[in-house]
Amino acid sequence: MKNRTILAIIIFCAALLRLSQLGDIPFWEDELYTLYRSKMPLVSAMYNLIRVPTHPPLYYFLVNLWVGLFGDSEIALRLPSVIFSTASVFYIFKLGEKLYSPRSGLYAAALAAIFPFSLYYAQEAKMYSLSWLLCLASFLLFYRLLENFSKTGLTAYILLTTASWYTSYTVIICTLVQFLTLFLLKPSPAWKKWFWAYFLILLLYFPWLGIVAGQSLSWECIQWVPPTDNYLLQTAKHISGILNFPPWGTPGKWIAAPLTVLYLLMAAGAIAGLKKDGSFPFRVNIKTADTILLAWLCLPFAAYYLIDKFWFRIFSLPRYIGFVHIPLLLLAGKGICKLTARQQAAALVILCLTSSAGINAYYSGGRKILDQRWEEALAFIESSSPRKSLVITAIDPAALACYKTSLTLRPGVLPQSLIDSAKGQRSFFVILRDEQSIPAIVSGHHLRNQWKKGSLHILRYE
Repeated sequence: MKNRTILAIIIFCAALLRLSQLGDIPFWEDELYTLYRSKMPLVSAMYNLIRVPTHPPLYYFLVNLWVGLFGDSEIALRLPSVIFSTASVFYIFKLGEKLYSPRSGLYAAALAAIFPFSLYYAQEAKMYSLSWLLCLASFLLFYRLLENFSKTGLTAYILLTTASWYTSYTVIICTLVQFLTLFLLKPSPAWKKWFWAYFLILLLYFPWLGIVAGQSLSWECIQWVPPTDNYLLQTAKHISGILNFPPWGTPGKWIAAPLTVLYLLMAAGAIAGLKKDGSFPFRVNIKTADTILLAWLCLPFAAYYLIDKFWFRIFSLPRYIGFVHIPLLLLAGKGICKLTARQQAAALVILCLTSSAGINAYYSGGRKILDQRWEEALAFIESSSPRKSLVITAIDPAALACYKTSLTLRPGVLPQSLIDSAKGQRSFFVILRDEQSIPAIVSGHHLRNQWKKGSLHILRYE
């Protein structure tokens, strides 16, 4: 069977998996913010992002246009992520083919198609899938330019890389990997043109950089992130969590250890092998392509550590550097290729079976980490209380504007903000994201009843 036919089958299967049950789960908190911005006029949405530049604007710009054409249902809003994630499978093949061989690319693409971590974010209305796609395309073009430099290719690289910067802040780390590769690992005769290319990327990004720098970046929106005590242990957890991503508390979590070991063994096999006579010990033969992928894998964790240590807490959030799964898959694809034909078949079957266990847990175990049923919670309160009752929510009420309600919504998460919001009220409701310390008394009001809608907790105080 020709490579193109196999690749088409892989991409078709990847699309089917990502489309399956796409609209079954209601929007959770982060997706509600995406929905909120997508329903604004485009200028207002961009102003909202400028005022609170938690994420760059490109994804929200595209989704705003998309919703105007295709609507704002769960399926419609998540469909762009499905498209970006499915396209990433193709680009993983192309990059694997360019770095190693067509077979390595096919193996990496097959693993990406059934990769639970990628599948999870392919069904989320956030910018992660787009940022990973742009990162892949940038790397592919970068490596092609190293082998065959052209002004047209360099222009495309500048535009793609700038677009990736306008999608996610952490993708900038991938560009840093490329920069270090260019000037340290594989110097290019056209280094002056490369230098001006990076200068132009910075220049194109400068308007947004000025906006971010102009804010007092206390980043209150992620102050809930816990501090990291053991960075080495947390890094190991991140790698394990990225390699296998069934929902918390589901039976599929048993695959974590074996799947992590299998992927790491295949990735290690990409840069190590037996002596020519087949005897031990292993010999290490790291090529430039391997070094690029290892830097792509390791440098984001180093940058994450520096940001967490000296700026704001972020190390506990692996999704922002989820693109490290790409070099792992590419190295695993090469590692499988170095096995004998029977060993290749066995490795693929084992990896597919263990990944399938994670996929099964994903579809049968609730899928989203937080099953936040905001619309159901608001409808329940509205049906059991007077009109315009006060509801204190754990998220910005603006994000809930898509749900028409007669209730009065106010924000409040921390105890003091709850007290401030509850002053002067005879009774009120509180909606918490998940189970946490529930105060029995708030501002002189006693907890009377509590209910649960998905992972949301509804409390009534009088």
